Amino acid sequence: FLSRIIYDLSNSPLGVVSIEIKEDVIYSLLKGVEPSQQVITIFDENGRVISSNDRNTLGSSIKNENYYNKITTAHSGIFDYRNIKDYKVIYNA
Repeated sequence: FLSRIIYDLSNSPLGVVSIEIKEDVIYSLLKGVEPSQQVITIFDENGRVISSNDRNTLGSSIKNENYYNKITTAHSGIFDYRNIKDYKVIYNA
């Protein structure tokens, strides 16, 4: 489930909107990208991989990755990261 609080113009909460997107639907959008060329990973607020075109990473944690702290301290961003391979990290919380 994906949930967000909806606020009015005075920043008072109005309610919550939740949607359910099944992982296989997300994967159907990602599977066209070959993992040897580009890995796309979606993770939850706890750093657990919830979808990826690299099926071996499902359920694993990215908390031990060097870039994890960087992506948890800002709402969104983009940066290059190198760990054996080159990575472009793009995130939006």
